[in-house]
Amino acid sequence: MRRSDPIFDAVTAPGTPFEVGVSDGMRRFVNAPADLNDMLEAARRHGESICLVEDDQRISYSELFRRRDALTGILDIEPGDRVAICMRNRSEWMVAFLAVMHCGGIAALVNSRGSPAELCAAIGDVTPTLVLTDAERAALLREGGYAGRLIEADDFPSEGDAAPRRGAARADDPVAFPGNDAALLARFPPTLLMAGSRDFSVSTLTTMHRRLLGAGVDADLVVFDGLWHAFLVFPDLPESKEAYTLVARFFDHYLGHAQR
Repeated sequence: MRRSDPIFDAVTAPGTPFEVGVSDGMRRFVNAPADLNDMLEAARRHGESICLVEDDQRISYSELFRRRDALTGILDIEPGDRVAICMRNRSEWMVAFLAVMHCGGIAALVNSRGSPAELCAAIGDVTPTLVLTDAERAALLREGGYAGRLIEADDFPSEGDAAPRRGAARADDPVAFPGNDAALLARFPPTLLMAGSRDFSVSTLTTMHRRLLGAGVDADLVVFDGLWHAFLVFPDLPESKEAYTLVARFFDHYLGHAQR
């Protein structure tokens, strides 16, 4: 049995872009970006190549970063501030996320589907410094009584100087990294974690499951073999129907009757 792959060894050899070395007892990519912002900034080199396609719009990398830089200038947030992003899928969603990252904020991604009361409840759980949203969601939030600061996507500037890059949240900040804080995890309610085995987030999900169990939380993990991210949005799949049953059973167990 081969103990190494010659192609992998060549691709990760010293001096290559994907060089692998040892740091803190773990094998790592030596040339990997230090943080998410460094990785994102590397995309600038693609210049006028197409980055996003939205309806009949073609947005280049240069244009995306120009809009990102302009938005950072009006966010007025501090490192570690939570910023809720609540809007439908559109190019401004990505501009908003990139701007929050640049400023050292924590992007809280809120489901944009819901009634005014549901949206306000979700935003309330986040307790954000700022909400970045679209016109439809802004109207629903105001209807629901939300009085906090928000910026609508249609008001995002297209030109402007970038704000100075701010430091990222500290690694020991439980708001930024709740999965690393045992005391915070211990306060989690019973939790059902569900994914397909081909979901890009399944590894993170299994790690969170172990940490929740370690913190004494009632946590169930269900992985559907061979399925992809968000397979549940396809209601006719037999696995989706099975998942809906499991979710209903979970809620019935924990919410359907008084715990004895």
